[in-house]
Amino acid sequence: MLRKIWKGSITLFVIVVLGLIAVFALIKFSGIGHYMTLEYLQAKSEMLHVYVSQHYFKTMILFFISYIALITVLPFVVPLTLLGGFLFGIFPGILITLVAATVGSVLTFLTVRYLAASFIKGRYQAELESFDQKMKEGGPSYLLTLQLLSVIPYIVTDILAALTDIPLKTFMWTFFVGNIPLHLILVFTGTNLATVHSMHDILSPKIMIAFALLALLALAPIILKRFNVKI
Repeated sequence: MLRKIWKGSITLFVIVVLGLIAVFALIKFSGIGHYMTLEYLQAKSEMLHVYVSQHYFKTMILFFISYIALITVLPFVVPLTLLGGFLFGIFPGILITLVAATVGSVLTFLTVRYLAASFIKGRYQAELESFDQKMKEGGPSYLLTLQLLSVIPYIVTDILAALTDIPLKTFMWTFFVGNIPLHLILVFTGTNLATVHSMHDILSPKIMIAFALLALLALAPIILKRFNVKI
């Protein structure tokens, strides 16, 4: 049994490493990284929007697949979501990036649960007990709070959730609902990338207020629980 778990874990590790190498190689040698810089987007803003309008569904499908592939192995959530807002606008951008992020996280969740859970639990059982206990006590609301906070990388939350007994359906809806505020902020910011000249422009007062409201929203369940308010 242990031999099977070990072999399965090595296989998963090799697949992940090879996947990372492949993605980095693709970005480096294909020049994709150049096309995702702020300078390029601003210089080609009009041309990109014309291309998207002429090849709307083709561009949307390619962006959707790329988003899923990249966030499954790399922490590209912020730049990709900004790009989604830049290319497609607020409402299409939110829908595309949010659904793609959910699909990518579900793939990570399922991979960990069915290929590596036994090994990880056996190796880090003591470290996982605290999270597992909080999940049992808080249930979906605890996971939803983690998603709303948006301070933990997707892949970390995906892995931790996969190691608990939480149903896939619960993981999916808490992820989707919990990430709506963050994607709304990022996509809205992305729609203004053509006029951004520095990090100061991105972190405008409106955006900072939006992030503050996001933090308050995420902390609401904790605050209500502190004052014994049932939700």
